Amino acid sequence: MYSSAGELDFEVLLGGRPLQPLAGVSNVHYRSTRSDPAQVDNLWHSIGIYYLDTPDILSVFTQWDTRDEWSVVAVDRVLIVPLPEVDYPLLKALPADRVKYVLDDTAARIEGVDYQVPRTDRVAWGNSFQIIANPDKDIRVSWEMQDAVPVGVYDVAVWVPETQGNATVTYKLLANGNELTRLDGTTAITSSQGKHPGGSWVLLGSWELPLLYAPEARLSLVMEIPGNTAGEAAVDAAIFMRLPTAETPTPSN
Repeated sequence: MYSSAGELDFEVLLGGRPLQPLAGVSNVHYRSTRSDPAQVDNLWHSIGIYYLDTPDILSVFTQWDTRDEWSVVAVDRVLIVPLPEVDYPLLKALPADRVKYVLDDTAARIEGVDYQVPRTDRVAWGNSFQIIANPDKDIRVSWEMQDAVPVGVYDVAVWVPETQGNATVTYKLLANGNELTRLDGTTAITSSQGKHPGGSWVLLGSWELPLLYAPEARLSLVMEIPGNTAGEAAVDAAIFMRLPTAETPTPSN
């Protein structure tokens, strides 16, 4: 938490061949005790999800020029984690030209429920997800990004595995804790969870992270489940996809 600052670019290579991330970015913007929000513990920073198409030597590379006392670099360990095979087709089903940030249910904060039921019997990101069934009180689920992302327009989607019943939930997108407005002028979207046999990405819409937050802000997606909702609500992966500038949608009148 005290050893690095500033930004650093990384490169992932397979047999000396550079790979491009399927999700995430290979740039790390380090935080510190003076950051907003402040870093209060050691952190892992992701440099992306990569597809290894051949068996070969995997390596991670970075370099830097002279840096001052405010952008010192400490070199520590690199963690490489194989993901379940199911994650690859789920990523491939999304637009290839988007910069994607994925948060799984393991990163979600679930408030208002005494317990949730983990399930592994249906198609899900990471081969598992959480079920909240027939809640008798209001539930709030938050996927909050650890690192800030650049301003721009973002498509947001969630993976909804096949569920029982037809629970209706509401989603909202926040930037630094402030609710954002969708490009269609609304702030929230309701979605029925029981209409996706076999599981599906459900596109929630497009939101603009405006210049007010420049250069970047932390996004979080909130799902609200009203009390006495009948049926199952799934908590799995949420994905934030930044649109290329040339493809930014025009708000409808």
